[in-house]
Amino acid sequence: MKIFPTKNYKIELIDNFEKNIQILRSNTLHSDSLSTKLTNKEFIGRINGNHFEIINSKFGIGAFTVLKGDFSNHSVNIIAEVNKPFKILISIMFIFGISGIFYNAFKIGFPNALGMLVPFTMFVGLIRFVFLGLIFERSFNLIYEKFTSFLNVNT
Repeated sequence: MKIFPTKNYKIELIDNFEKNIQILRSNTLHSDSLSTKLTNKEFIGRINGNHFEIINSKFGIGAFTVLKGDFSNHSVNIIAEVNKPFKILISIMFIFGISGIFYNAFKIGFPNALGMLVPFTMFVGLIRFVFLGLIFERSFNLIYEKFTSFLNVNT
């Protein structure tokens, strides 16, 4: 099971990629850290040559999803994934759950601690499919719609 969701897309461009890179640069606040800041730009991130990594500049859910991609002649290859700080925080939550099972296993004994596996599995499923799944989908839809509305792309 993959804990952190990702999405891969290939978008066809109408114009050449240089014009689209310029449009993306004009709407992106350059920042080496992919964190939300107060800005009038639509995106925050870095653009190096044909490669880009951007987040939505909207406060709240905007920084949850990172769009990474490469421009080629008439297309853009996009990979959407969860931002690294959120991966670390969610991993810490999983580590706390696992350490709680081990603590109970040593405290009450291993045969009695096997009953903790079902609630832990439910906890992992709830975090992955409800929390991560829904928030990732919402955050991805916000940044993807904004990304495609600024660039000249085939729908």
